[in-house]
Amino acid sequence: MKRLGYAGGLKAIERQIGLDRGDLRSVDGFLAVALWQEYKRRKSETALETLLAYNCADVINLEQMMVMA
Repeated sequence: MKRLGYAGGLKAIERQIGLDRGDLRSVDGFLAVALWQEYKRRKSETALETLLAYNCADVINLEQMMVMA
């Protein structure tokens, strides 16, 4: 993506090209780690579901970027 003129990490480039994560837009790598720790510590299904949704959004958006590139 850098060769196409985009800079930054995954989330920054998503914003630059107009990809929206909807309810997950406030989740970042720091929160992803916290969600994993919450799941391990308390077996929070909600934390795990949010983390899995965040990871799925990464994969889906990376595929879209690959096609674009």
